[in-house]
Amino acid sequence: MKKISAQLLAYLQASTGIVSRFDLFQIILPNGQQILSTNAQQDITYGGYTYRAAQYGAWERGNVISVADFSLESHAMELSVVAGSSVLYPGSSEPLMSVIWAGLFDGATVNVNTVYMQPGTWGDVIGALSLFAGSIVNVQELGRSKAQFEVRDWMYLLNLKIPQRIIQPSCPHTLFDPSCTLSQTAFGLANTVGAGSTQSVIQAGAAWPTTDHLGNSTASPYFQQGKIIFTSGQNVGLAAQVVTEGANGSLTLMAPLIFPVATGDAFTAYPGCDKQLATCTGKFQNQIHFGGMLFVPPPETVTG
Repeated sequence: MKKISAQLLAYLQASTGIVSRFDLFQIILPNGQQILSTNAQQDITYGGYTYRAAQYGAWERGNVISVADFSLESHAMELSVVAGSSVLYPGSSEPLMSVIWAGLFDGATVNVNTVYMQPGTWGDVIGALSLFAGSIVNVQELGRSKAQFEVRDWMYLLNLKIPQRIIQPSCPHTLFDPSCTLSQTAFGLANTVGAGSTQSVIQAGAAWPTTDHLGNSTASPYFQQGKIIFTSGQNVGLAAQVVTEGANGSLTLMAPLIFPVATGDAFTAYPGCDKQLATCTGKFQNQIHFGGMLFVPPPETVTG
């Protein structure tokens, strides 16, 4: 439901209601980075944040539907940005559109507020309306200088089918999820980027520990099918899937990192799981939470 501030309501009740109106966009990316933008002609400071008019391109929204009833219907809003190659992702030398193309905006949280100002003034916000809150669920259009997103409010989560369970021999759980129950933090091994690393292959800056916290060997392929999460550098907060692990501790990634890496960048590596009972038992000592159904027969083809 839209929320209007008491200050704005009092102003509208006591005046002719002639005000200037602008939208503020807060896009919170999965890595924690925020894009704060406005469709105003100048930057606007509100709620302790500064929303940029041009630094992150020109952001606009579509119509927002609001229904005063008790239905659980999810509503969508179109959100678009026009940004040339000179508009860079915060803290990097990469164009914003390249980062969108790489998928960093997928699943980002979007909050839209509309602020009101008295005519003839600038920066004097007399009130605000919380217009929309939701998540990016789809990229509808992506070109060299324009991207258009479909944003759904949080009601769309109620439309997901639960439980999402498939009957199969291998474990349906994702490593470290609530059904798996293992602690991701406990299995994390910290390291730094070593010399000779690229955006696709990470050389370990130091030798990996020989055992994990359970006492199991970390020899290759311990990290295969696992992931790394950067804790410093341009890729801070971003995760990458590990495809293979070299004998020297190098990690080959499924896809190149969005931003360049530098020697000394810190990251944490996590082991992989092939979802088999032997791995769950020997590598993670977690067989009690194994979710596979081992005796499900393979599909058969019958011909007559």
